[in-house]
Amino acid sequence: MKLIDMSKRVNREIGFVKESVRVDKVIMRTGETEQRDYILIMIKNIKTGVSVPHPITEFLQKWRNCSYSTIERRATEII
Repeated sequence: MKLIDMSKRVNREIGFVKESVRVDKVIMRTGETEQRDYILIMIKNIKTGVSVPHPITEFLQKWRNCSYSTIERRATEII
């Protein structure tokens, strides 16, 4: 495992953000489509604008059956 040096230079270039993603889920029995919103915790390179999901997002699955606002609140607390 490689540790990241969180010096002042890195802190200005990388930040944690939360992003909302809408997923279409097809119910196999009926063929209907159901939309669901999810929150992802992302690491964003501010200089390039590239974002990648952070593994801590899996922690939010604990509240997967809760409302969107509850999950968003938990993500805000983590960031």
